[in-house]
Amino acid sequence: MRTVCCAWHEGFQRARRVGAATLSTGLFRRRLSATVLLAAIALLSVLAPARSQDFQTGKVFVCANGIKSRTDACNEILPPFNNLDRRIFRNKRVDFKFTVFGRGEAFDNLQRKNYLPVRVAVWRDGIRKDDDIALDISQRDWDAYAEELSGQFAEDGQFAWRTFFHINLHDAKTISIEINNAQGRTVSGDGKPARVSLGFQN
Repeated sequence: MRTVCCAWHEGFQRARRVGAATLSTGLFRRRLSATVLLAAIALLSVLAPARSQDFQTGKVFVCANGIKSRTDACNEILPPFNNLDRRIFRNKRVDFKFTVFGRGEAFDNLQRKNYLPVRVAVWRDGIRKDDDIALDISQRDWDAYAEELSGQFAEDGQFAWRTFFHINLHDAKTISIEINNAQGRTVSGDGKPARVSLGFQN
């Protein structure tokens, strides 16, 4: 009789443990599903604005001459850029020129807001400058060129916007630039990340 009671008690305890484990597993799965769902929602909230700002660039040209307008020609400096003679930059600055290419979502955003952020991050001797250079397509630009950009998009499925900027040389041994969207993500330029690094021999 005692043996039967012990066996029944052990079986009862085993059943309790199995039931508790099953309950814990179910609870864990529900909590995990909720966590995954919340993470997915957070990710989508981050990606949605990034997609709407999406654009690419063409080749980033390094110019020896001063660029003062979107239509100025570039006296291009060809790579390698790691041992440049700063005397070729007569204005004591490096000028850059490139084209922004915007497809569906970038154009939709430009139509809605009449504005598209384009930012340039700058490093001088390996130290990033606090302020990025803003090359945004502004509301004023959209007012002036909306018809032209809309025509390009209707014909080619994208618009092209030429822009430019410069960086003063001062005594920098290296200068690096990176073209980013509004979220600080580096855009694609000419099939690779839109980055340029320059090094100077003197």
